[in-house]
Amino acid sequence: MLKITPENVFKFKTAKVFKDNEKRINSIDISSDGELLLTSSDDESLQLYNTQTGKHLKTVYARRNGVDQAIFTHARETVLVASSSGWDHSIRYLSLYDNRYLRYFKGHRDKVNSISLCPKSDLFLSSSNDGTVRLWDLNTNVCQGLMSSPRFKPGRVAFDTEGLIFAVAGSMSTIKLFDVQLYQRGPFASFTVPSKGLSFDWTRIEFSNDGKMMLLSTSNQIILILNAYNGDVMQTLRAPGVLADEATFTPDGQFVLCGSLDGTIYCWSSSSGQILHQWKQGTKGVGPIRWNPMTMMFASADTSLYFWLPDVQPHE
Repeated sequence: MLKITPENVFKFKTAKVFKDNEKRINSIDISSDGELLLTSSDDESLQLYNTQTGKHLKTVYARRNGVDQAIFTHARETVLVASSSGWDHSIRYLSLYDNRYLRYFKGHRDKVNSISLCPKSDLFLSSSNDGTVRLWDLNTNVCQGLMSSPRFKPGRVAFDTEGLIFAVAGSMSTIKLFDVQLYQRGPFASFTVPSKGLSFDWTRIEFSNDGKMMLLSTSNQIILILNAYNGDVMQTLRAPGVLADEATFTPDGQFVLCGSLDGTIYCWSSSSGQILHQWKQGTKGVGPIRWNPMTMMFASADTSLYFWLPDVQPHE
């Protein structure tokens, strides 16, 4: 695998475009081994791709409940799916192999806005617009833990890459960190992010692979990089365009990618906060974007799915 450097970032170009959806793609996830890519869409479909061969593998429909978000679990071709329907807010455990639901996780009373799988176990977290965070185990449909507070409305959740802690980004510009084994005792750390008079909601939270940084996407055209240990704001990322709701780190944490509503994808340096490069995806707004954890490849989407690879010319 080539090392991700500013010079290599410039070489990325669209390698393949898939037009398997009729409506907006609302989520992208890539399996931990980097081989499979999953999308969900407003057209109520899940699409599965092989990132190594660049082939579309299958389509699975969720006609009854729709799909607003989907992520891989540890078992191959099994996924967690959050509903887009206004009446069923359960999370479904789905086998893509035989299109069969293995389990339903019921408890949320409003839309599920984020799901995060523990990288080291079968635990996963969900946060909802009902103001709660729930901890689940894939092996049982019984909720393992419930977190709620009348003064702190959870917004988004994420496990760190070691599966030891998880973060809850909530109201009042606050981030709370919990020990996975001791979450019942409450957060072991709580940070209030300076808002500087701005009003925004969290739209995504992500840890860097080394666990030292947190990346926070917001609804107010800024992206924040925080020190994961003390909550200090390390960088505030901005761009000329209207930014999308989801930013992501590269695997080494050196760079941040995020799309915009004019079809541009921006790449920032995590250390300097400067825009290093930008690509034009198309004329439609860029939605979710994810970097492959194992290879020099990232994927982005609007109503189509785009695979990006470095255009490395052979030496003479």
